Amino acid sequence: MNYNGFPRVGIRVAAGFDSDPSILDDAAPIPILHISKIKDFIAEKGIQVGILAVPEPSAQSIIDSLKKTCIKGVINFAPVSLRSSDNFLIQNINVEQEIENIFYQIHFSEEAASVAEETP
Repeated sequence: MNYNGFPRVGIRVAAGFDSDPSILDDAAPIPILHISKIKDFIAEKGIQVGILAVPEPSAQSIIDSLKKTCIKGVINFAPVSLRSSDNFLIQNINVEQEIENIFYQIHFSEEAASVAEETP
């Protein structure tokens, strides 16, 4: 949430939300608030984009709740692909797949280099 590149491109992370009391910190520079406060916070601040990073079983119910707010889109890091609708965009980011892709590309490039070395 504290990524230094965000302000440079005009992105401001307003808050994080969680249900674990040990993580909550409303005095932090980017407050971590209880999930029960999310709807009021979104309405109060006019938030339009959310980032979802939750366990798979929670993802759809949170999306359903966010659709009832002024949120227009979500970047989804949950390990499940969620569907966009006409008035609610979802960008699914599958970190597991991205890691697999990089290992595949490394393996493929190493194989290609090995074959090139063997070819007279």
